[in-house]
Amino acid sequence: MPIILSPSFAASFSRVYTNAFDPSFFKPLKKYLGIIFIVWLALCAQSAYAVCKSTDPTSGSYTYTAATLTTDAVITFSGSFKCYNGALAETLQQASTSANICMSATFSGNSQPNNGATLPYTVSASVGSIAETPLTSGVWYGVGSSNPNNNAVSYTVKISIPAQTTLRPANTYTINDVKLFFDMQGISGSCDKNGGWDQYSPTFTTTFSLPKACFLQSVNNIDFGSISDIGLASKNYDTAGAITSKCTSGTPYSIYLGDGNNRISGGNRRMRNGSNYLPYQLYKSSTYSAIWDATGGTVAVGGSGGVSLTGTGINQTTAVFGRIATSTVLPNIAGNYSDDVIVTITY
Repeated sequence: MPIILSPSFAASFSRVYTNAFDPSFFKPLKKYLGIIFIVWLALCAQSAYAVCKSTDPTSGSYTYTAATLTTDAVITFSGSFKCYNGALAETLQQASTSANICMSATFSGNSQPNNGATLPYTVSASVGSIAETPLTSGVWYGVGSSNPNNNAVSYTVKISIPAQTTLRPANTYTINDVKLFFDMQGISGSCDKNGGWDQYSPTFTTTFSLPKACFLQSVNNIDFGSISDIGLASKNYDTAGAITSKCTSGTPYSIYLGDGNNRISGGNRRMRNGSNYLPYQLYKSSTYSAIWDATGGTVAVGGSGGVSLTGTGINQTTAVFGRIATSTVLPNIAGNYSDDVIVTITY
């Protein structure tokens, strides 16, 4: 059966349809949308993180000398940073700070390898009221007061190479993975790097240059003990001493022994008691065949009279062999006989 609309119903339908799409109906809605949009933008602007900047250096270098190789090497960075809540504030140089601050760092603890060798290092830092603290990578420290001065927050970062017990190869070692995080915390009483108002996170780069170096650590004296022979030595009187040296790993060096105070040119060294002398000699090995002296000079490595070695970075002990040969003419005067021999290390 066909459906027939009455004229009155059709007219009513037409009016409802027209009013539903009347543009005037949207005018109040447009105003409300505009207000909502503006408020949303304003809220977003307030929640934006600040831009934190500093003009202080983040790179430094340290050059060792032979005298400082066995002491702590420290590069200190001292500076301050300011935070700007948006581009306009930065343009106008209107810095802002929060009441509290925390700090953290990430770092490996070893320099970049150089020919397979690395230098271990430590990091310490302070910021605001947080005193200098040795840092562990990935751990947060605080909360402290930001203590701003003219809206600038002060910090100190120290990168240190502990005194070396093993002398690394002479070279330049780079540390480029020390990243600090100084994070504002508003009035929060705990550290939350994701919840802070703003954060300054510089990366520090340092180089440490090690020279070639050698050290004479100790000397054990040559002691022949007592000889009871009269006239001539009835046998070889042999003994040994030692020289302990320490050189940077991979460094070639030579150890030379002086002639002593009484050596006969080209012949034996001699111990002395007053005007009396007792001949003896120093050798490179227990075969007593190669005399150890300064032949070839002490200004270069590899002289024929010396003993040549390569540094390992740790103590190396080299034996010195002494002999009073059989049939040596002994002095007629009993007593203590001695000599002084200078040890020279050339590298």
